[in-house]
Amino acid sequence: MIGDGRGTKMRPFRETIPIGEALRIVEAAARPLERTVRVGLAEAHGRVLADGIVAARDVPPFDRAAMSFIIFSKTGLGTRLAHT
Repeated sequence: MIGDGRGTKMRPFRETIPIGEALRIVEAAARPLERTVRVGLAEAHGRVLADGIVAARDVPPFDRAAMSFIIFSKTGLGTRLAHT
């Protein structure tokens, strides 16, 4: 969807810059965190995480895949593909 849902349309980009240049601009402007504060979960809304979160144990406590994919190359199977 283009726009904000109120009929306003976004203007198209007229000029772009290469991704490497964009990354250099962002990295030059970025500053490391100078301080951190520990807060409870209820107070954490709207804050930026200073470090990664790692679970103390696996949830669920057994191997399980949420999704399983099998990918075949059309050239590897010939021209006839069966869909089940």
